[in-house]
Amino acid sequence: MGGGKRELVGFLVSYQSDTHGQYWPLYAGRNLVGRAGAADGLDIEINDPHTSSMHAVIQLDSGTRSCSIEDLGSTNGTFYNDES
Repeated sequence: MGGGKRELVGFLVSYQSDTHGQYWPLYAGRNLVGRAGAADGLDIEINDPHTSSMHAVIQLDSGTRSCSIEDLGSTNGTFYNDES
């Protein structure tokens, strides 16, 4: 997204379909998560039918080392460490 270089600050990891984990880069700022091929402008595209087209936003601040997750009205909810 955008033309500028983004600061890599971490990774989103899922063990849902791969016991070794599937990884997506997380960058400082806004990271839009959704189902692969379902919407334009996604930063993280997850190929899983339980993921909504515009599922959630992960906001990361590298200065304060803080993270927030906002569900965007997804059908199946958003979980972080098995908590909604």
